[in-house]
Amino acid sequence: MRQLLNATRLRLAASLLLLLSTGLSLPAFACRTGDPGFGSGNDLNDYGAIMLDTDDSNCAQNALYALTAKVQATLTDPNAFHGYLDGYLVAIMFASVQRLGANGWASKTLDDLLVQVEQRYLPTRVKPYGMCGNDPQLSTCMDVDMAGAAAYAWMAGYEAHRMRDATFFTNQADSYLHTAMLDTCLFDLSAFMNSGGRTLCGGSVYGLTHDVAGATVGVGSGTSVAMPLNHQIENPNYGFGLMTSAASAVEGMLLAGHDFQFTNDEKIIAGALFAEIQARVDPTSGNYTWTCAAPVLVNGVWTGSYTADCGDTLTVYPGYSPNDYGLYDFYFNKGFPIPPGINYQSTGPNTGLFDYNGQQVSDYGSFFGLGRYVTYVTLAKTWVDQLPAMMPYNRNPPQGYLDGITSAGVAEGWACDPDMPSGNGDGAGGGRGLPVDLYDSDWNFIAHAYGNQASETAVNTRCGDGTAHRFGIQLPAWTKGKAITAYGLDYTWLGFTQLPCLQSPQCSW
Repeated sequence: MRQLLNATRLRLAASLLLLLSTGLSLPAFACRTGDPGFGSGNDLNDYGAIMLDTDDSNCAQNALYALTAKVQATLTDPNAFHGYLDGYLVAIMFASVQRLGANGWASKTLDDLLVQVEQRYLPTRVKPYGMCGNDPQLSTCMDVDMAGAAAYAWMAGYEAHRMRDATFFTNQADSYLHTAMLDTCLFDLSAFMNSGGRTLCGGSVYGLTHDVAGATVGVGSGTSVAMPLNHQIENPNYGFGLMTSAASAVEGMLLAGHDFQFTNDEKIIAGALFAEIQARVDPTSGNYTWTCAAPVLVNGVWTGSYTADCGDTLTVYPGYSPNDYGLYDFYFNKGFPIPPGINYQSTGPNTGLFDYNGQQVSDYGSFFGLGRYVTYVTLAKTWVDQLPAMMPYNRNPPQGYLDGITSAGVAEGWACDPDMPSGNGDGAGGGRGLPVDLYDSDWNFIAHAYGNQASETAVNTRCGDGTAHRFGIQLPAWTKGKAITAYGLDYTWLGFTQLPCLQSPQCSW
């Protein structure tokens, strides 16, 4: 058995590596990973393209090859997955594998690589311009911590579905998400004045209120407001916008059986972030205003103005818009306070804001490309509204029979995996069916069949669902007179089962 398993793994790995090394793949079928801009230098957008392809049964195999090649190449760098925002890449990566698994395209080779990513990933609070922190660097840690929460959460979901212990990953995700929620600078005018302008982030959760229409968030004094800071200004994109990753982290943890619970203080902070972005939206244009704080520290005293561009347009990247986010449903589902919304309710997002137009090379090099699309839209809105099918839990081995070999050399039988019976030929695998490997008595690989042909009621009942579990494949002439053995490969590619032969004295022709 071990000999067969090793042979099967080697054959699958060799096939995959050949495809990767030669650049071969299935026909693109308008697959994003087949676009000319894919791999052009923006990893976030490349991972976004891969994730979009996992949702298309015609492109899932392409996505498997592209993801495997990308992770394999990245791991050759000793500093891989140590970057301060690499958590966003990791989150998309592991979320993509959930969809690959649902479509029957998980693999042992990719699993081995993902374990290395889990071991290598290390969130860091060191940004290119120094340590993050609200005061005095004016650079939030929320970004780094949300990235860590999302990354560990999706690792946890993956490990749980592989039937491995996910405790470490859920604990890490839980810790990072709680920490991220407390990273916001809370500004309090009274505390600021009492300190002689030396304390910028001296507010408290108790003092938070909505600053739109006077609707209260907490039960406090109403003297504090949320003032998320990044790039040396008040920046709603790094406060409310980062709640998109909170939504992503919650999804990942749920797949690991962990229902993350926000504290009351964290819910109040979430509501204050919603209120803060509402106050920075122009009611006429729907764009950000120029009324954000721009603190400046001079001789230990904070000064500055409220004339900064809230959308970060001049300081870093043009194009940020409040409609990049569609967080209303996430807030509603989690019971967060939602301000009245005179100017803004975050019910979008307006996907036209992203470079998501057919097969454009710009999708891969631009700031608002496919990576932010899947982060802001897919994970924080689409999957919040309706979570798609995920990789099945690997609870059961494959089952079935090799009925025999006809006089014409056709191997016939049936095979299925009860972990995903309806996906073995009825749609979830694109009609691919459960893989079946056939060998001769000398362990020579013969052929690869798929259980995707119509099957009778008795077989369907044994499988638990589905109507297409039978296979039939013509064997090559050189197998005549040889004993044939068939093995059903697990839907998640982490095991196999020998299919008993029903032909006497052996399955042969």
